[in-house]
Amino acid sequence: MEKQPLLEDYLLGPDATIRDAVRRIDRGASQTALIVDDERRLLGVVTDGDVRRAILRDISLDSPVSEIMSTTPKVISAGTPNIEVLR
Repeated sequence: MEKQPLLEDYLLGPDATIRDAVRRIDRGASQTALIVDDERRLLGVVTDGDVRRAILRDISLDSPVSEIMSTTPKVISAGTPNIEVLR
């Protein structure tokens, strides 16, 4: 039986490196790292595509993940009906 990922498996602080984000993305099924502040409020997301674009722009993997994160992710609240999610 596979272990279900915990939310913490996807969380990183804004000062974490892009390399840290790659490790998180590689471990998770969602291909996404969630960037949060000290109170776990969402600041942005980083996807594998964001990392690829950073590499093409010669951004170091040791740079802060905040340099490449999307700060306007689409979010939904828990319990949102499926029809609303699809819209």
